[in-house]
Amino acid sequence: MKQKIRSSKGVNSPFLEFVERYWMVICGLLFFAPTILKWLKDIAIESKKDDILNSVEVNNSQNQQAIPALILSKSEVIFAQSKITDEKTKKRLMSSASAIAYNLGVNFTDSGSFWDVFDPRGWTENDEEVGRLLILETHNFRVIEKLYFNVYTRSRNLSNDVLKLVDKDVLTKVRKVWSSNGQTWL
Repeated sequence: MKQKIRSSKGVNSPFLEFVERYWMVICGLLFFAPTILKWLKDIAIESKKDDILNSVEVNNSQNQQAIPALILSKSEVIFAQSKITDEKTKKRLMSSASAIAYNLGVNFTDSGSFWDVFDPRGWTENDEEVGRLLILETHNFRVIEKLYFNVYTRSRNLSNDVLKLVDKDVLTKVRKVWSSNGQTWL
């Protein structure tokens, strides 16, 4: 009678042989994979932040030059996004955004120079005129806000500037008119 000789290893599947051979690599991947993924995610977030900061810098330098053709092209992009086609409305909105930036005095103190402090146009604001324009453009505030940020100032937020620079009595009057029209943006 013949005896069967069995190996001491037993019968292993190719998967088990792979795991047996590369168990350290597999454990290393399981241990370091979350760290590597977090690192890659952080790099992607930093890249997006850098892109945003670069676009703000480009916007600032373009707005500082105040080139009429550039102002018109940037405004047209905003009007296309907002689906505004009437030329009179476009001119009125551009004029209102420009007047708000001028009357708040933010363009005269924003170029980053030490001597900006000595420009008297930036010392005071015409709050009444800003309030009048905000009341006039109650339903177009979001468009005015985009024009203010992208075209007429160096990437400043209109809501923040209004809340910080406009007197409380004018702000109360604007809020009252807006609430009667169903708007609550400030």
